Amino acid sequence: MSTKDGQQQQQQQEDPGEEVSEPKVWDKLAIMVFGLKCLLWLALWGLFVEMQFGAIFVLLSAFIFLYKSLSNRKRKKNQLSAYSVFNPNCERLDGTFTAEQFEQELRYGPGAVR
Repeated sequence: MSTKDGQQQQQQQEDPGEEVSEPKVWDKLAIMVFGLKCLLWLALWGLFVEMQFGAIFVLLSAFIFLYKSLSNRKRKKNQLSAYSVFNPNCERLDGTFTAEQFEQELRYGPGAVR
């Protein structure tokens, strides 16, 4: 038995209800594609700098990077959103700081709220 199989069995014994997922490993192809994307971005940035639009290119690139990074995540079936308005019955997450709690702390001090 390989060490990989042994680690999976050990994780399954520790957490029998959770599904074991393999960590993402960067292979040579993924590293090469990432490097080519970086070189393309640098070349385009250089072109936009020559056209006097370098700062705009960086800002637009940052917005595109944020959109791509944040929009690809899939939520689990029963996972609540951090924004209560998107949850069923506007249910809040545990530990959420509310306006009512803030008002009570301003009036009576931080020890008044649990």
